[in-house]
Amino acid sequence: MPDIFFGKVSSILNIYTIQYKGLKVGSHSFEFEINDKFFKEYPEGEIERGNLVANVQLLKHSTMLEFFIDITGEVEVVCDRCLEPFNLPIEFSGRLIVKIGNDEVSDNDELWVVSENEFEVNIAQYLYESICLSLPISRYHGIEGSNENDCNPQMLNRIVTVGSIEPKTNGTTDPRWDILKNLKKKN
Repeated sequence: MPDIFFGKVSSILNIYTIQYKGLKVGSHSFEFEINDKFFKEYPEGEIERGNLVANVQLLKHSTMLEFFIDITGEVEVVCDRCLEPFNLPIEFSGRLIVKIGNDEVSDNDELWVVSENEFEVNIAQYLYESICLSLPISRYHGIEGSNENDCNPQMLNRIVTVGSIEPKTNGTTDPRWDILKNLKKKN
């Protein structure tokens, strides 16, 4: 388990730390704002800007913490069609279980194990990964309620122009392709 989950984080990410030792058994609510400063702490990621809210419901048990996390907002991504940045709406709902005890570390992403000596949990990495996993594979204007008309028309015209040009050939083909074509004809 990386150190980031247990309090050894940058000062900006400290606000995503929940101190659970002093809390009574039962339900507790937290709200976290996720903005550009948050994403700057993850320079290797593709998201640089965003404005989201994470509503965290903590259900504390004597030997376990259950986090029910809902994230909503927008992140800035690059359009796959026109390469212009645009704001993409994001929604995520997840459950994270933190077991308190001296058990072995779990390899399950939704189950963390913390020592009985710990008193806080930092959920910044979980929030970041949840946002990233909420991104669709294809990102373009018009998806998830974004405006399709915001796509750069010059780039779209360029794609059509380049896509309609036939590759130049001098009438000869590579002999390796001819052998493969013969295989195709036999079958």
